[in-house]
Amino acid sequence: MINICKKVRFTICATTLAAALGFAQSATQSTTQGTGPAQTPSQQPAPPQTPSPTTAQQNTPGSDIVSTPPRFSAGIRIEYFPERFFQTQYVTTETTNPILSSAYFGTSAGSKYTLGLSAEYMLTRNISVNLDFFRHQEEYTQLDKVKSGVQDPNSSYDTRPVTSITQDTRADYWDFPLAARYYGLIHKAPHGLGWTKDTYLFAGGTYRYVSDIRTGTSTSFPDGSTSYNELPVKPDHRNLIGVVGGVGYKMFEYGKFKLLAEGRYTRWFQNTFQGPAYESQKNQLEIGLGFTY
Repeated sequence: MINICKKVRFTICATTLAAALGFAQSATQSTTQGTGPAQTPSQQPAPPQTPSPTTAQQNTPGSDIVSTPPRFSAGIRIEYFPERFFQTQYVTTETTNPILSSAYFGTSAGSKYTLGLSAEYMLTRNISVNLDFFRHQEEYTQLDKVKSGVQDPNSSYDTRPVTSITQDTRADYWDFPLAARYYGLIHKAPHGLGWTKDTYLFAGGTYRYVSDIRTGTSTSFPDGSTSYNELPVKPDHRNLIGVVGGVGYKMFEYGKFKLLAEGRYTRWFQNTFQGPAYESQKNQLEIGLGFTY
């Protein structure tokens, strides 16, 4: 009986020890394969980084980069001409064969304002090429009083017969100035002269074509009769070449919109029209405003 109890007790202890060992081994494998050692976020491997494309620095208020102006811009120009396009005067002439005395008196009219087109192409940040186009109508009037014969020395007033000839001529001018502009004449202006940084110079050439010449000539004869014709006069030069230069100021710039003020001087090499009491201007002054985008 004692031997049987010993065998039973031995069997129970062996079974208990084997079950404990099996449970411990199963727990160890589960911990190793399932959870493993805890990893903090700093210990986790970083994901692979791909090189990002390089981005250019934007023109923010705190950036030192200056915005690049548009390569090409176009707009309109308003021009004002302080002087007329013709010089006029009072002239008298005498001829002996036949005996005539002529008195010429000239006047000039026409608008002093014109509206044109303007285009600009930037070669560099400081240099550009500018082409303008203007069309304006100009006119002159010449009155010629012709007295024929010899004045009576015994008369207190001129008794010679008078023929009056009035010539009124209008013509269209087509101007194409082409000039180069240089911006940023003074990059670092002294204190109080910051406006000089927006001042620019320009110089170039210009071409003029004269067209649509209209002339009305009315004549009054000594006997009271009159005549009228519209035969256009012939210009001295229909095509003219000149040089142009001046100074400008960039009054305003916002994005692509730009407002420019300019003072120009043009020297024409020839005359369009020329007569006894009139002559086209060779020296031309103008003041203009340009709106470009």
